[in-house]
Amino acid sequence: MGVPAGLLMLITVAMVFVGIAIAYYVLYSISLYKMAKKYEIPAPGLAWVPYASYWILGSIADKIKLRSGKKTNSALILTIGHGVFVVALIGLVFSMTLFASMLYYETSVLIGMVISYVLFIGIIIALYVFAYIAYYRIYKDHSDSAVGWLLLSIFEPIAIPFILFSMIKKQSRSEQFVSYSAPQDDNSFYNQ
Repeated sequence: MGVPAGLLMLITVAMVFVGIAIAYYVLYSISLYKMAKKYEIPAPGLAWVPYASYWILGSIADKIKLRSGKKTNSALILTIGHGVFVVALIGLVFSMTLFASMLYYETSVLIGMVISYVLFIGIIIALYVFAYIAYYRIYKDHSDSAVGWLLLSIFEPIAIPFILFSMIKKQSRSEQFVSYSAPQDDNSFYNQ
């Protein structure tokens, strides 16, 4: 007895998608790693760690803004945001389990399930907005067509590693700014 043709087709399609996902992950990690090295981000190897890569992305965006004298918290927002995402995902799975077990007994569970879905979708949208703000800062630091690159990233996310690769060798605009440093306390009050 042979394997059904439909099952072989399904396995083949799944393997192709897994192969594409792995290739994308490797390309994205390499491009983010090289970008982190370019901007002298500590521990650029975290670009290979799935949730830590968002800290790297945010740190690059923060460094760009810091060079122009503005302090932002993109790395913190993206890192904490992904922690909230994981907690929300666990909550969503729990609520789905609860909903499935109590489907016929309580309608309030349905309301809780809808609220869980809405919150989860809201968290995902917020994370994407902050991630695309970070991408925009990187694109703007390297190109006059940052909006075009951002739109391409939004509608074709598979282009993100290729866009980052194209910008690794380019000189960033933020390098022209003097590095921001906190005002030094020269104890002028005591030196009078």
